[in-house]
Amino acid sequence: MISRVVRKIYIAILIIALILLLPVSMGLPQQTLDRSLILAFGIDKAGDEFEVSAQVMVPESSQSGYKEKREVKSNKGSTIDKAIASLQLNEGKELAVAHANILVVSESAVGEDINIILDYFIRDKDIGYLTIAITPDSAKELLTISSQATQDKDSLLRLISYNNEYIFGTESTLNKVLFGYYSPSQTSLISRLTLKGEESSGTEEQQSGQTGQQSLASSEGQGQESSTQSAPKQIANDGSLVILKNGKIITALSPLEYRGFHWLMPTVYSSFIELQNINTDTLNNATVMLDIVNSKDDIEYELTNDNKLLINFHTTLEYQISSVQQDKYISNNYAEYLNDGTKVIESALQTLIDSEVQSALKLSKDYQIDIWNIYDKFYQKYGDKFVKYVELNEGDYLKDLQIIVDVKVKESKI
Repeated sequence: MISRVVRKIYIAILIIALILLLPVSMGLPQQTLDRSLILAFGIDKAGDEFEVSAQVMVPESSQSGYKEKREVKSNKGSTIDKAIASLQLNEGKELAVAHANILVVSESAVGEDINIILDYFIRDKDIGYLTIAITPDSAKELLTISSQATQDKDSLLRLISYNNEYIFGTESTLNKVLFGYYSPSQTSLISRLTLKGEESSGTEEQQSGQTGQQSLASSEGQGQESSTQSAPKQIANDGSLVILKNGKIITALSPLEYRGFHWLMPTVYSSFIELQNINTDTLNNATVMLDIVNSKDDIEYELTNDNKLLINFHTTLEYQISSVQQDKYISNNYAEYLNDGTKVIESALQTLIDSEVQSALKLSKDYQIDIWNIYDKFYQKYGDKFVKYVELNEGDYLKDLQIIVDVKVKESKI
């Protein structure tokens, strides 16, 4: 009996609340009338000023109900916060930035210290998880092309995420860039996006050679039947990474150059590796494509008695043969190809991985970039002894570093 009375009281309170609040809520203006929903930011340098571009979501009604339209707004200022303040003033709306998920910075805007740009975004409490990309082109134009494309609002973010699987890197977020900036290595990695296709012309088939990289194309210029036309611009990610040290751009690494660094990285993804000139009883000057399905690494850091840095890198790779190509292919011997030449493949992988790691080490020394976080690894093990080593070498702790590579392979049967 009591429970029924209580239930009736709750229902009565709910009805009264609806009567009082529903008309008020229905009378409120749409949030998009006084707020601009920002999906992405772009930063360019225009003379002595920064140009800040914002990709804004503009809702539109349609016959199907709701349609999302994206526009790019921009303004200039002597600082980032002044440019954003001018942007908000011209828009006449509050900038709602909580949904922003990407910041694209042109190389020219980075200048001597990227922290000048990032400082505003670090201090804005409404901006959460931001992914950062660098472009040698115009960040404003890149956002504009992204807005014209048919993909949804997260297409740019997915284009950068492709970078992770392609070159085994990690997504360049604001926190990770800052961690590298303030770490002893002072080194950060940032994904690189480019604009392709502006100057190219020819038939559609000639313009479609985009294999090996992911791209996001503008919808402008599509559907034309002319055999000679300018290809629509595309946003492309070929897997390159920009290297920052002390907030300044040092160089950009191609996917192949970065793969040498990957071998000593903790993040492991499936990978395809091409081995050329493989010769066994059944293979003659063959090209063998391997699918690396698993790896197990053991890395030892040693400060030797003669005061040298040494890294012993041991890796065990599990692979499957994905394809075999050679001049004389005999289909009846396919089963033999799958089980042939493990020792030859092991030797070829040892040579390939050692070559890539040593090339990465040379790049590290030439540019004095610590992508492997070697400082942290040796400091954790040797403490003040390593600090004295760094001081003795005037800060260049990479110059005498050696890496010994040991590779063992195991075939995973299909």
